[in-house]
Amino acid sequence: MDTQRWDTLFVGAGITSLACAALMMKRDPSLRLLLIDKHIVPGGYASTFSRPRVEATFDCSLHKLSGMDEEGNLLRILRELGLEDALGLVRPKEYFQACCDGQTLVLPNDVDGVRTLLTARFPHEAAGIATFGSVAAAEAFGARLHGDNHILVAEQDGRVVGVIELKEGRHLAMLFVDPGYQGQGIGHALFDAVLPQVREPVLTVRASLNAVPTYLRYGFVLDGDVGEFNGLVYQQMVRAAA
Repeated sequence: MDTQRWDTLFVGAGITSLACAALMMKRDPSLRLLLIDKHIVPGGYASTFSRPRVEATFDCSLHKLSGMDEEGNLLRILRELGLEDALGLVRPKEYFQACCDGQTLVLPNDVDGVRTLLTARFPHEAAGIATFGSVAAAEAFGARLHGDNHILVAEQDGRVVGVIELKEGRHLAMLFVDPGYQGQGIGHALFDAVLPQVREPVLTVRASLNAVPTYLRYGFVLDGDVGEFNGLVYQQMVRAAA
C-alpha cells in the first residue's frame, strides 16, 4: 500500500481553506497540501450553481465582502494573492437595502450618511438616532475605555464581529454581533467572558425591545415597564451576577 504524506490537510474546501492553502503555496511552493470536500464544487458559500432551463445562475450565499478597507484583512489577502484587479471588485455607494410594507430604504455606505438618512426618514425618532450614534461612535468607545468600563470584542479573521461593554462592574451595554455572524454563539460567548468582571450582586441591562428574547435566554428577567431615555426605547432587565 502506497503512503502519501501531506504537510497540511484541509477538511472542507470552502473559501477560508482555499485562501489559506493559496497563501501557503505562494509563500512556499514546495508544500504538499490536500483539500478534502464532500461537494463536487469547491468554494463553499463562495460558489454558484446554474439552472440551464431557465437560464439562471444563483449565488449560494456570498452577498458582501467585509474587511475591504485599506487596513482590512481580506483586502490584504487578495493583494498578496494578486487577485484584487482580476476579481473586478465593485464598491457600491449603497451598503444595504431594506424593504418593508411596500417601502424601500437604501442605506449609504458611511455612518454619517446613514444617520442623516434615518433622521430624515424617521423624524419622530431623531433623538434616539442621535443618541445611539453618539454612544456607538468609535471615539465614544475610546473615551469610555478611560473610565470604569470593561469592553470586550470578538474577532474572526482579524475583523471585529462582536462587542460587549460592562459599565461600573454592574450594567451591561452595547452587546452587538455582526449580522453575518449571528447564530454562532458569539454573543453568548461575549456575555460569558464579561461575567467574571461583574462586581455587584445584580447585573442590569436596558435592552432594546427586539433583544429582550436574547437576554431572557441569558438568564435576565423583566424589571418594570418599557422606558425611554434620550429617545431610545428600552426594557429594563436584571439577573443575578453569580
